[in-house]
Amino acid sequence: MSRIVLGIDPGTASTGYGAVIEESGRLRYLSGGVIKTPSDMPMPDRLLSIHKQLEIVIGETKPEMAAIETIYFNSNQKSAVQVAQARGVAVMTCRLLGVGVAELTPLQVKMALCNAGRADKQQVEHMVRLLLGLDEVPKAHHTSDALAMAITLIHTNTDLKRSIMGVSR
Repeated sequence: MSRIVLGIDPGTASTGYGAVIEESGRLRYLSGGVIKTPSDMPMPDRLLSIHKQLEIVIGETKPEMAAIETIYFNSNQKSAVQVAQARGVAVMTCRLLGVGVAELTPLQVKMALCNAGRADKQQVEHMVRLLLGLDEVPKAHHTSDALAMAITLIHTNTDLKRSIMGVSR
């Protein structure tokens, strides 16, 4: 039995995604990349572009579940609002296409992959590379963040996660 999980690292300029397949307890990289939107594009059009491109990714990867990072608030309110908008689009797109959504905090991901809540990006990227048997870390950190979320969701209780955002396939 296999299952596919899609990790999504939302942002209006760059939304990372990474799909991981679990087969017989082994993890394998399926696909990953970054959805980019130009800064001079009006925000509603940027959000629509993210939606349309995520539809394509979901159609190609056919995930059972998606892991999306929760928003952490920083001092830049404008940035936080824009990330929240991109995150909302990602959640909506997944749900419209019948994909369950689980929310993960950066701390959950760091603890699951590195067993250290203060792990830095390089440590997380190193574990993504090792766990997926990749020759190198994905060039875009948004992609490796998304893959880290997918791996974390696979290694957590997905039955509980399904009940949180309402999906059963």
